[in-house]
Amino acid sequence: MKQKLANLLKRFLPLLFGVAVLAYLFAYQIQLEDVAVQATVVERQGVRLVVELEEGRKTIPAHEFAPVQSPEQGVWHKPGVLTVARKVESSMLWMALGLGGVGFAAGALRLQYLVQLLGYRLNFLRAIIYTLIGQLYNSAIPGGTVGGDAVKALYLAGHTQRRAHAFAAVLIDRICGLFTLGTLALVVLLPDIGEESMRAAAFVIVGFLAAGSTAVTLMLSRRVRRLFPENAVSRLPFREALNAFDEAVQVYRGRMGGILTALALSVLPQLGWITMHVALGDGLNITAIGWYDYFVLVPVSGMVAALPISFGGWGVGEAATMYFFGLRGVAAEPAFVLSALGRLIQLAWALAALPVSFFLPRPSAVAARLEQEALSAHPG
Repeated sequence: MKQKLANLLKRFLPLLFGVAVLAYLFAYQIQLEDVAVQATVVERQGVRLVVELEEGRKTIPAHEFAPVQSPEQGVWHKPGVLTVARKVESSMLWMALGLGGVGFAAGALRLQYLVQLLGYRLNFLRAIIYTLIGQLYNSAIPGGTVGGDAVKALYLAGHTQRRAHAFAAVLIDRICGLFTLGTLALVVLLPDIGEESMRAAAFVIVGFLAAGSTAVTLMLSRRVRRLFPENAVSRLPFREALNAFDEAVQVYRGRMGGILTALALSVLPQLGWITMHVALGDGLNITAIGWYDYFVLVPVSGMVAALPISFGGWGVGEAATMYFFGLRGVAAEPAFVLSALGRLIQLAWALAALPVSFFLPRPSAVAARLEQEALSAHPG
């Protein structure tokens, strides 16, 4: 009984953590309703004002400021989350929805290519269905026993006939996305690396890329693993997965040109994801930053949200977006709505796969079948 409760708590802990973070943000960081805040104008930029607040400098639309004591001293009529969300332009929202779909389609194209690189056939329709179903498990099914990437790999295994190859394709797919996202952000921020906000973003991005490189090297390099004592290696997480990946990775090692092509293809889903947020920011009238800032702020916030500590990135993603966009002068409320809308668009596309999922075997059934086939192939 205690073990069951422990397992249940472990499965729902990310959901509980995300809810706790959201509760904290609403209690201490953002306002649902509009509020009046004392502000001092420090710079005028046409239709924008840079104002000094208790929490620091923010860039706000000029029409939201009302002078009181003097032209520079007054009140900022700060819109709450409900007002910000209500005033989003519908045309930009629809554009963002379309760009989100483009991002998923481009991601499916990369996954299809990686599977075909291993010598298997997978049509684009199947690739996008598995991509959306994987997103469905990641963002719409809290407490599930299987993650979205594992679900994708299980369904792909029906096309590769070898589970290790399917899991390797999903792993390389994830790695290509991460490294392309981080590299793209670093290239864009380099000209402004002297600014404090960009240095903070660079620190996080470099940290993620370094940690990812270390993990990938450990997972994929037998030579590196031989440097560790055998008993230490045997205690590594996902030890069984490491053994399974070894064989498949040998295939990819002979196709480095294909891996480079996959990295190039990875630019497309990242562009779809980032421009989706640019459209949302335009619809939310976020004037404090330019379109190029999104190419840094969206990836770094997304990397933090990708940490496996909250369900679907909820709470953690919003907090990260508020922090990094706040460093560039964006108020907390529009930053929160920007992140939440982006997550809801991903959820909407994931839910589009829900009817299709009813016609596919359950992931547990697929796993059981693959296990049975493996036992039949190696009865000894």
